[in-house]
Amino acid sequence: MADLNEEDDTTLFGEVNVDYVSRQVWLVKLPEFLATDWSTREPDSDLGTVKIGSGGQIKIVTKPSAANPIPQEYSLLLQLPPPDNPLFVFSETTDGVLNMEGTVGRKGLAKPMELNPDYRALCKERVMKANTKTRHVEPLDEHVLPQTRRPVDSIFSKNKAKKDEKVSRRAEERMSKEQLRQQIFIAFERVNYLSLKSLQQATNQPAQWIKDVAGEVCVYNKRGPNKTMFELKPEYKKKGAAAV
Repeated sequence: MADLNEEDDTTLFGEVNVDYVSRQVWLVKLPEFLATDWSTREPDSDLGTVKIGSGGQIKIVTKPSAANPIPQEYSLLLQLPPPDNPLFVFSETTDGVLNMEGTVGRKGLAKPMELNPDYRALCKERVMKANTKTRHVEPLDEHVLPQTRRPVDSIFSKNKAKKDEKVSRRAEERMSKEQLRQQIFIAFERVNYLSLKSLQQATNQPAQWIKDVAGEVCVYNKRGPNKTMFELKPEYKKKGAAAV
């Protein structure tokens, strides 16, 4: 890590500028042709506008481009990021300074409006390219005999043996119910909510086995801000646990 420039407080070297960590940003996946078109625009140029209609429908209207006749209207399909896996957006200056531009409040994708004639023409072009034959016939100077192949049944038998061995190994590594209960309690010592993936990482146990045992000591939230998250039942909770 490089040394900080103590004479200039506005410039950071070897550290991350987190002044804008509380700023909410959207992380949107664009179609390849739209991303390519925007990358060819002049720096700081007006790319388009975001419109919010009745019922909360959001769409992007991009500026037309004579060089790239692409669809101009795109609907935005957004959702909340997982609460146990926050996302951040970073940028880097020409001086190599890393800045945190904000925290992702919504993520999703931009989808062209289906009735747009430009989008239909673009889809037609894609289909024609996909159906274009790229194979060709090339004559051989000499006749090459195929190599001897193993019987098909022996291949399937080997794959089945590997699968049986894998299932057997998983069964041997599975904890007892009491051991897994203790591991779940340990995982909840510092947090109030955990996803199934987080419990798997903490216990290194099969997902179904975790669901069976966690169902006895945990509550699974099917709705609300902690949807798809587990939390301990009131009688098992300890004071001082933090929420995530």
